[in-house]
Amino acid sequence: MKVSIIIPVYNVAPYIRRCLDSVAAQTYTGDMECLLIDDCGTDDSINIAKQWIEGYNGNIHFTIFYHSKNQGLSAARNTGIEVASGDYIYFLDSDDAITPNCIKTLVKLADKYPEADFVQGRTADGIQGTVSHYFNFNLPEYVADSVLIDKLLFMHTMPSAWNKLMKVSFIKAERLYFPIGILHEDVYWTFFLAKHTRKAAFTNEGTYCYYANENSVMHNQSDANMQKRAIGYQVSINAFVKDILQNGATSKYQRQFVGDAILNHLYHIASCRSLSLWFQFWQHMIFLAFKAKHKFSLYSLILFLATMPPFCLFIKFNWWRWRVRRFVIPHV
Repeated sequence: MKVSIIIPVYNVAPYIRRCLDSVAAQTYTGDMECLLIDDCGTDDSINIAKQWIEGYNGNIHFTIFYHSKNQGLSAARNTGIEVASGDYIYFLDSDDAITPNCIKTLVKLADKYPEADFVQGRTADGIQGTVSHYFNFNLPEYVADSVLIDKLLFMHTMPSAWNKLMKVSFIKAERLYFPIGILHEDVYWTFFLAKHTRKAAFTNEGTYCYYANENSVMHNQSDANMQKRAIGYQVSINAFVKDILQNGATSKYQRQFVGDAILNHLYHIASCRSLSLWFQFWQHMIFLAFKAKHKFSLYSLILFLATMPPFCLFIKFNWWRWRVRRFVIPHV
């Protein structure tokens, strides 16, 4: 089995060596390639990576692919999908790392369950500087039920592309590409991953080292960045609603995922203080309520009212968001 590790590279000079060192340290002895996608950063990241590759002496084939201009994380991942020659793809963010047994553990699971569309591990715990996302839930080893897959991907794991070993044939057949030009692309992508996944396998072993990078775009709290994040959620929610209205049946976990996306979207709108985005949001929610009025439950009605003035003005307060998440969204 050949594995293609895809690493988008953009302004990660302090972290890229750590990332590449973790790939080189893999105990998996099978065929493996590592594809670095240069997304035209403004620091010395790609030169550091070049120097590292020149000094590498091992069995993994490292290749750098270059974008002509900065296009964002989604475009870099899409490029990786197109140029990968492996049977399976593994996405790794360049400011993170993987444990030495990561690929070996996931390949062993994929060999055990060859019908699984993807296999997934947990984030590693107890490593200095990392953030654990364990959710206090033991993942089942094999799942072939679509509702349970929704529950695991939406409720019990991070909505992320990383830490999943995925069949290339599955990704291309279902066209699971990333939306270009938005933030929170993993939220968008996870919705459609869950929709198309028929079978999946999981390990409770920590395989991914998720580091807290305070300089990342996800930690940038400027008005401009919060507006970009709000727009990213808006694009995702529009796609979710369109898909649900076209296809009808949904699981409760899918509806909860959309409800939580709506709440996060509202929070980012409040944070960036954009009246135009407020107007677009309310306009969209009223349209959604009109289209889905015959499907309203008591709790979905409460969620709708919670997004309208004056209640939405409290969205920045944790006690308000927590109550909506805890008492309303699980019933939507």
